[in-house]
Amino acid sequence: MRIYEGVFLTRSSLDSEQRDSLIQKLEGIVTGKEGKILKKDEWGKKRLAYLIDKESEAHYTYMEFMADVDILDEMARIMRIDENFLRHMFVKKED
Repeated sequence: MRIYEGVFLTRSSLDSEQRDSLIQKLEGIVTGKEGKILKKDEWGKKRLAYLIDKESEAHYTYMEFMADVDILDEMARIMRIDENFLRHMFVKKED
């Protein structure tokens, strides 16, 4: 398993309960396939540099986790399906 960092942008119109359920869904994917959540940080609502799906603001969430590539693929698939996720990015951390 490798350590990854992920940043997820969700719609700013979501309330905290809806946003938490989305993030818990991602955490469930990681932990359900023997991965580990190392760190999670809510960066809050920030203004976007350009409009994404007619949204000018988004809520940023940072997550550091240990996972295999199949876990990343499943997380990306879920985020492409759910319209409440605006963008996401995964980066492998140096060992």
